[in-house]
Amino acid sequence: MDIFEMTEKQKTYIKRLKENKFKRINILYGSVRSGKTYISLIGWAFWVATMPKSGKFLMCGKTLKSLEQNCLDTLVDLIGEEHFSYSITTKRGELFGRKLYFEGANDSTSEQKIRGLTLYGAYMDEITLTDEGFFKMLLSRLSKPNAKFFGTTNPDSPNHWLKTDFLDRANDLDIFVDKYTIDDNTTLNPDFVSSLKKEYSGIYYDRFILGNFVRAEGLVFPQFANETYKYLIEPQSALIRVAKSPEYKIVLGVDFGGNKSKTCFIATALSTDYKYMYVLQNHMVQSDYGFNTDNINSDINQDDLNYSIDTTKICVDLYKFVEKIVNEYGTVDYIFCDSASPTMINSVRAYFRDNGKRYSNILPVTKNPVADRPKAIDKLFNTGRLKVSSDCDILITALKDLVWDKRRENIPEDLNIHNVNDIYDAFCYSWIEFAHRIDYIV
Repeated sequence: MDIFEMTEKQKTYIKRLKENKFKRINILYGSVRSGKTYISLIGWAFWVATMPKSGKFLMCGKTLKSLEQNCLDTLVDLIGEEHFSYSITTKRGELFGRKLYFEGANDSTSEQKIRGLTLYGAYMDEITLTDEGFFKMLLSRLSKPNAKFFGTTNPDSPNHWLKTDFLDRANDLDIFVDKYTIDDNTTLNPDFVSSLKKEYSGIYYDRFILGNFVRAEGLVFPQFANETYKYLIEPQSALIRVAKSPEYKIVLGVDFGGNKSKTCFIATALSTDYKYMYVLQNHMVQSDYGFNTDNINSDINQDDLNYSIDTTKICVDLYKFVEKIVNEYGTVDYIFCDSASPTMINSVRAYFRDNGKRYSNILPVTKNPVADRPKAIDKLFNTGRLKVSSDCDILITALKDLVWDKRRENIPEDLNIHNVNDIYDAFCYSWIEFAHRIDYIV
C-alpha cells in the first residue's frame, strides 16, 4: 500500500485498515477534491481482498453512470485491470476474485433492486444524493459476519437523513465518521486549490469547500444580487459576434403561464463545447388571458377562477420573438418548452407551421433535478462562464430576488412573487437540455 501517494489524513485512514479498526459503517464526508473518494476506494479494495471469495459485494451511487465516472474508472487506475474488471451493461464485476454487483440508487423504487441480496460488503458514492430507503435497505442486506459498509459524500442540509440518523449518532451506532476538507489534500497544486475555492459561493462554498452541512437560506445567488455589474454584458457588437459565431448555438426557453403566472421567453447562446453561456434577450407576455382580471367583480375569489390562457397571443408573441432573434443573431437552433404543457407546445408548433416558419425544433424540454439548476448557475457565474445582457431586465430582477425555499431544502422558493419563478424557469429551460454536458457536477 505504500506505492500510493497519500496525505497525512489518508495515511491515518489506511492505518485503521491495517489495524482492522473499521466499523460496521464507515463514512467519509467533506469538500470536493479532498481525497476522500481516492482513499476510501483503496481501503474498500484491500478490505474486500481479505474477505471470502465466495462472498457477494455491491457498489452503488446515485446512478450507474456517476458510479462509473466517480469510482469504477478510478478503481481500475488504482489497482489495475488484472485485479478489477467490470461491465456496466451487465452490472457485474470482479475485484480480487470477489463478485461485485452495481446499482443506481436515485429514487424510491431503487431499494427493490437489492431486496433478497445477502452481502459481505457494500460501497456507496454520493450518499446524500441517493435514496434513503435504498440506503437503509442496503444496511439490512449486510448480514454476513464482519460485513461492512463504506461510503463517501459531500455535505447537504443539517436536516438531511444521513446526518440526523447516522453521522450525528456516532456514539450510539457502530459507525466511523471522518470529515475531509480541501486543505487536507496536500497533493493538490496550491494554485488549483485557490481557483477551485473561487468557483463556489454561498451554501456551495460552505458545503463543497469547507465541508460543512449547512442550510440553504436567503438569496440563491447573493453574488449576483450584491455585485450585479460583474455578471452583465452590454448588448453591443461583441455580444452579437459571439451569438453569430458557428461556435455557439442559440436556444430559446419557454415557460407557459397559467393561474396568475406569466408566459416567458429567454434566448441564450451556448458555446458548442458548453463552457460558456450568454443570455441574449428576455420577454414576458403581458396578458396570457382572454379577459382583463382587473375588471372582475371584487366579490369573486380570483383564486377560484379557471383562467383561460390566450393561446393565440402566446403563439404570436413567440413567433415575433423568434423573428427578432433570427434578425439580430442569424438563427434559432432549438426552442425548448415546458414539458408539462403538451397542448400548448402543439399549438405553438401548429401556428409556426401554418405561418411558414420552422417548427421541428420546437420541443418539450427534458427536465433535470430542480436542485441541480442553481448549482450549475452558481458555478457558471463564479467562473466567469455566464454573462447576462444588460437588456434582460426581467431576468436580472429574477436572479437577484430568487430565494431558497424554507420548507424544502436545496430548491428555490416557488411562490412566484412578481413572476420571478416564471422567468427563472424559462431561463433554465434554455440550457438544461444540455446540463449533462456542462461542467458543474461536484
